[in-house]
Amino acid sequence: MRALGRRTPKLNIDGLLTFANITLNPHSLILECDGEEIKLTLKESQLLEILIKNNNLVVSKETFIEVIWGYDTNAEDNYVETHISLLRKKLSRLKTRVIVRTVRGLGYTLVEERKP
Repeated sequence: MRALGRRTPKLNIDGLLTFANITLNPHSLILECDGEEIKLTLKESQLLEILIKNNNLVVSKETFIEVIWGYDTNAEDNYVETHISLLRKKLSRLKTRVIVRTVRGLGYTLVEERKP
């Protein structure tokens, strides 16, 4: 789990992270989709950054807590659940195909929803 925090990011030259039709600027906390932008909170941006960097992998709540809040924290699972919920609402407002999927008992993963 500690290795997740040390992995080198999949960055563009300008520091942007992309997945499907979304682009995250982790420095300005701006999430962009098809020309529309929305401002994220720091925690939402950190959650999304971890999900983008680990796409196709399930990230546990414990991993989020360790990477974002730190090892010596009193943060609990519901902290992650709350921020994931807020992030989902912002993704929905942007009308993106990207969703945060819950993998029951394991954690969360970022997926691109295929629309007919």
